[in-house]
Amino acid sequence: MTRTEDKAPPAGALNGRMLMVAVVSAISGLLYGYDTGIISGGLLQIAKEFHIGNGMKEMIAAAILLGAVIGALACSLLSERIGRHRTILMICVVFVLGSLASSLAPTAVGLALARVLLGFAVGGATQTVPMYVAELAPKSIRGRLVLCFQLAIGVGIVVATLVGASEAISWREAIGAAAAPALVMLLLQLHLPESPRWLVLRFGRGRAEEAQKVLYRLRPDGYDISSELEEIVALEGRQQRTSTDNRGWSGLRQPWVRPALAVGCGIAVFTQLSGIEMIIYYAPTILTDNGFSKTTALWVSVALGTVYLVMMVVGLITVDRVGRRRLTLVMVPGAALSL
Repeated sequence: MTRTEDKAPPAGALNGRMLMVAVVSAISGLLYGYDTGIISGGLLQIAKEFHIGNGMKEMIAAAILLGAVIGALACSLLSERIGRHRTILMICVVFVLGSLASSLAPTAVGLALARVLLGFAVGGATQTVPMYVAELAPKSIRGRLVLCFQLAIGVGIVVATLVGASEAISWREAIGAAAAPALVMLLLQLHLPESPRWLVLRFGRGRAEEAQKVLYRLRPDGYDISSELEEIVALEGRQQRTSTDNRGWSGLRQPWVRPALAVGCGIAVFTQLSGIEMIIYYAPTILTDNGFSKTTALWVSVALGTVYLVMMVVGLITVDRVGRRRLTLVMVPGAALSL
């Protein structure tokens, strides 16, 4: 039996490299959740060590979000120009450097600047890793592999709150510990190939043979490589025929795109304005400022992170059954009422 025969392996079959892709996706999501959530308990120790007020606390907490905006925009461009693979390698290095720089920061200002660097990796991973995974995965398991990233974010937040609530290690050790999984992610990514879709879309049909070799490495024996490659080449052809006015930023001005753009941006803005980031970052600070003990405040933060993870799982389970639109119409008014 050859790889291009019609008989395909059972749905969801994975070989070693696709399993490695899933692990990379999970680690990047874990780092996202951990690096954003670890500041929650850490702020109590940081404020005491550096003798800072609320204004500086806000700068330290928000620095990672500033870096994430820069990272998402920059890595969006980089992933198109130099490829998804090399962009993710760079993100892994920044994760390591950002974690170590944050843990060794001598001042509060230095910590804020280091967290901007760390945020660059967070934003870059959010932009690049799910796209890379989706382009490498076969259709039968594509959705599940992309969901690994989303679920890992929630797991990372819970792990971060548990580390803070244990009160067993200092904030420097807690933040610096993220360098270890980032290094593992880097080592795994070194053994992964470039996206076959990027090779064809970037360089045209001349790189179709190289894309085919990548697919051979990613797919289990007996998988129909030819039909998947034809689909990638056909997509490249359609994109070449698309006018320049309908691509990139200019394409967002098309009348038919505007409603989806407004809804997409609106949901993202509403999610942030609802206060989820504030709760993740400041729950222990808010509770201790209002008379609760430090231990109680940290364990409440664990409970909040756990609810966040559980409801993320519920949403992922129900979204395909209920539908995106219906779930949104129920959840947005529900969030407004809870506020």
